[in-house]
Amino acid sequence: ALVAALALRPSPSSLLNFAFPEPAPPTYGAIQRLGMATPLDLAPVPGTPLIGILSESGLELRNAWGELVSRYPFADPVYSGGMAFSPAGDLCLIWGWKKTFMLDLCQGKERWHTRPCAAAAFSPNANEVALLMGEEILFLEAHTGQPLGAVAFPYRKGAEAWMSYSPCGRKLVVVQQGQPSSVIHTHFVERETGRIKPEDDMGFWGAYYLFTPGGQLIALDGVTLRGLDAAREKVLYKLRSEEAIPGVRLFVDFKAAISADGRYVLSHTDQKMHLWDLHLQRHLGSVLFVEQHPPFRSSLRVDLGPIPLRIPWVTSERGGWIVVSSSRKAFFLEGPLLVGWTGIDSVKIWSIPALQLVVQWYVPKFHPYPLLVWSPRGDCLVFGRAIYRRTPAGWRPLGALPRELNAAAFSHDGALFAFASEREVEIWDAENWQERAIDVLDYDGFVSGLVFPIDRRRLVVARETQKVVQVYETDVRFERKKLLLEIPGARAVRFSPKGHFLAEKTDGGLRLWSLPEAKEALTLTLSFQDLAFCGEESRLAVLCADGTLIALETHTGQEIWRRRIVQDALETGRCDPEGCPPRGARPKLGPIAFSPCGKRIALQKDDEILLLDAESGEVQAAFAAPSLRSLVFSPCGDYLAGVEQDNSALIWNLNPILRVGASEGNPE
Repeated sequence: ALVAALALRPSPSSLLNFAFPEPAPPTYGAIQRLGMATPLDLAPVPGTPLIGILSESGLELRNAWGELVSRYPFADPVYSGGMAFSPAGDLCLIWGWKKTFMLDLCQGKERWHTRPCAAAAFSPNANEVALLMGEEILFLEAHTGQPLGAVAFPYRKGAEAWMSYSPCGRKLVVVQQGQPSSVIHTHFVERETGRIKPEDDMGFWGAYYLFTPGGQLIALDGVTLRGLDAAREKVLYKLRSEEAIPGVRLFVDFKAAISADGRYVLSHTDQKMHLWDLHLQRHLGSVLFVEQHPPFRSSLRVDLGPIPLRIPWVTSERGGWIVVSSSRKAFFLEGPLLVGWTGIDSVKIWSIPALQLVVQWYVPKFHPYPLLVWSPRGDCLVFGRAIYRRTPAGWRPLGALPRELNAAAFSHDGALFAFASEREVEIWDAENWQERAIDVLDYDGFVSGLVFPIDRRRLVVARETQKVVQVYETDVRFERKKLLLEIPGARAVRFSPKGHFLAEKTDGGLRLWSLPEAKEALTLTLSFQDLAFCGEESRLAVLCADGTLIALETHTGQEIWRRRIVQDALETGRCDPEGCPPRGARPKLGPIAFSPCGKRIALQKDDEILLLDAESGEVQAAFAAPSLRSLVFSPCGDYLAGVEQDNSALIWNLNPILRVGASEGNPE
């Protein structure tokens, strides 16, 4: 019920429009069920929230078993941010370094957006949100984004921040960590008067603060917990774990949680998480959560999602659960209690109060739009999971692949098709579309790229793990994997068509790696947003961030030509007689594609596609097109395909304009 329906744009009959097929229910054979003391009941439990997983590409909602319930891809990536769900679960506030926006989960669209913030929170009645922006806290109406007021706040620039309302909505607690070092600063804000008091003025001492549903304040300091009366500014009780060392203050992780009934509290130190029972006023125990890789390097963020009508959920006689993964976002779930923060690439569920690991599942990355891949002979097309074959009567569906694709590639003779789903690579017989017996190759990490070199018995795979890209060469007959290259700190990579080069996006520009020699071939200092190789790999088209398209020699980096796609009038604010966009507006540029024959380059500019001559950079033709996510030429170069924003595929026959010229012909 939460999945927003995507309305397909009506298109002329001359366009081939393929609706993106609904994904089949995923399989969960990899789930590990460990050490259960009581049997599991998979009966539907109404009113149980979902787990929301936020990545750069979008928002996913999953149940406790990791089953995908709903997905919301983003048009623009969200970096270094966070999220907060409304109490009713119908809204999700998302913030990153580019902007802050409100996502309507029922309609699947953005309600409003504003400038970036450091932290945010919903009020208990969900009528307003508080945003920490610069040196003020801004209050906005939750559904419309209209300003409701603001108060000055001593924010420390660059610090990580967290904020929460009191149950009555009249107070906020704001915690900052960092700048300098890992020092923690806490302030209490009166919503109506704007009065701010630091924790030192109230006589409290803690590293993290939480409000109970009854309005009591809990101060956490790793292995110590204090119950506070915030109104009277006094300590009610103090609890210590058996691991507390007098006079020693342990480093405390920046996340904590309290259950909806106010009974259980979770706190973190640098190596353990601690569970407290406020009713019994004692420390229940701790569990070690340190993994092989540092958890803070994960780019995933996890929080509670909305409440669905009916989903399978786990219940037990004890009823308590803890979820552990590496964004360290702590929360409690109602129904059976669930506590958690999420990991490098997995979610682990622990029972409480026993603190016993019972379930583990992998958190997959997902591609923000379905991939579109032509076969080398041009008679077959893979779009998303769907497989299409060209026949005399037109394109006909052959079937569907079992899973969604992160990356995919045909062998150069078209006999094999390899695709990556999560961390596995499968190799299929592309002539009969049957799975080969030696097809499943396991990679411990997210597979972001695939390519078959000229020798079809080899497959080159790019694997991302912990901000390191590793490139493997695999003999598909014997499943022998050989590490060719390791690139630390890589942000994005793309293979050339024949697998001779790997393009890497760096902070300073573009770097090309020679895969046969396993060494750096070329480094260019430029800010770019997209690139494309020609079929022979001798040339590279680079679309720069300033609206310039450059053609380069891949072996030498020598510039062949340069063409400014964005007119200078946009920079100066002056309009020519024919008119131009208003000052400060910039046309949407990209994606781009290079024809395999190396003769043409396709580039989207606003609501049209430009066809440029690859030798001179001159525009040969232009035709109207909707906003696209990707572009790709057919192997012969006579057809151009693109993925639209509504996840449908459009294919143009370019022969009419290639025969008669841009002034007379139109694509079909």
